[in-house]
Amino acid sequence: MSAKRELLTHYHAEYGSADRRSKTRILDAICAATGWHRKYAVCKLSAPLVPPKRSKRRRKRLYGPNEEAALVKVWRLSDYMAGKRLAPFMGEFVQVLERHGELVLPEPTRSKLLTMSAATIDRLLRSHRQIRGRGLVSTRPGSLLKSQVAIRLSNGWDDARPGFGEIDCVAHCAERYEGEFFHTVGYTDVATGWSEFRPLRTKGQKETTTALDSIGNSLPFKILGLDSDNGSEFINWHLANYCREKGIQLTRCRPYHKNDQCRIEQKNGAIVRKHAGYARYQTNEHFKLLTRLYSLLKYLVNYFEPSAKGKQKPMTPYRRLLSTGTLSEETTKQLEETYLALNPVQLRKDLLRVKAELGGLTNTVSFLDEAPETDR
Repeated sequence: MSAKRELLTHYHAEYGSADRRSKTRILDAICAATGWHRKYAVCKLSAPLVPPKRSKRRRKRLYGPNEEAALVKVWRLSDYMAGKRLAPFMGEFVQVLERHGELVLPEPTRSKLLTMSAATIDRLLRSHRQIRGRGLVSTRPGSLLKSQVAIRLSNGWDDARPGFGEIDCVAHCAERYEGEFFHTVGYTDVATGWSEFRPLRTKGQKETTTALDSIGNSLPFKILGLDSDNGSEFINWHLANYCREKGIQLTRCRPYHKNDQCRIEQKNGAIVRKHAGYARYQTNEHFKLLTRLYSLLKYLVNYFEPSAKGKQKPMTPYRRLLSTGTLSEETTKQLEETYLALNPVQLRKDLLRVKAELGGLTNTVSFLDEAPETDR
């Protein structure tokens, strides 16, 4: 286009004062160079040579400093959720914060905050991201019962029904695997995303089974199936006999196919590593703090942290569990009473105190106090 404009400028003055033969020559040259139709070239050469003015359309900024400050505060109180998880949960979370007196927003700041899209949230929070570390793999294969524990197939479970979950262990050994240290065993429900964790003094077969039994007694639904990796803490007679007595279907993933357990693996990073960190834990005080840590995370993760499931809208495990319609009226009422009594900000303050004592992520302890004020 720039070359065509240069050619038109070059011949424009000459064409205006030329005779018939010269105009024919100019039109032939321009049509041959540009591919224009002859009539279009005549119009362009006869019209005044005025460059068109391009008006750059500028959108008025919808979200100002007040909305951005409110978003930062809610984002911090939500423990730094991504936009795709926070956007559909924004309305409910703001109501919870307001119910417990943790957030007061004026209009129209509140209304604008509730209408923010996931892309807008991520754009406004782009400069506040942090990178975390990595841990060691501690899985040791157990081969004694491999032939008797079936590999979970794609059609082996009823994934839409609460009770079928994945289990895994995480080692708290820092960068050295030698010696004694604690582990964490976790359970994640496939249908709802409901997750719970317990610390282990040793990754022994009996202690692992006892921790899983504790998780099963704490869940608001009955465990129907457990899917594990091929570690010796799961592929053993203790867990096999326990599942047989409880009527639980025990399966395992394929060796060296970590994505077979994608749900619990994701929770290992998003919950265990995020909050317990990568330090080495091996004392009685560490064990007590880990127990306290997971008792707080049970409520925060399941009631106030939405998770995505396929193409479905992100929902908290609590909401997704209620939507299944499989709970009794008594259980549903108990869950609703628990939900209304929980203050996520107070829970997170308690969580940060435990994390500070545990020695992990001490730089985030004061984020609740440093959040920008948006109600003034």
